[in-house]
Amino acid sequence: MRRPCRWGEECLRLRTAKLGRDHPVVLTTMQYLSLSLGRAGEHQRAVEIQEECWQRWVGLHGEQHPYSLVAMHFLGEALHRNGDIQRALEILERCLELRQQLGTTVEQRDDGGGASKS
Repeated sequence: MRRPCRWGEECLRLRTAKLGRDHPVVLTTMQYLSLSLGRAGEHQRAVEIQEECWQRWVGLHGEQHPYSLVAMHFLGEALHRNGDIQRALEILERCLELRQQLGTTVEQRDDGGGASKS
């Protein structure tokens, strides 16, 4: 039986071997693999990979870094698709709280990229 996302897994393996496990390219590859696995119906595996990715970003840059927040958001989405609604809600609410503290929500942008608060 063919494994979904086998090329993504191989790409992650090669990039990790070449660049190291915490290189930004490797972590971004993990996020794309997680998204691909979720789309292929492998929701639990997608959650596991995205959670590891988020923890690595946080370990490198802290919880409030923009890359950590993106990974946190993707984790919330993966949890939702996996049916873990309560944990997804907790993660996404925390992500929104951190983004609001930093002023990085779409609603708070006033650069043409989203609706600004009046």
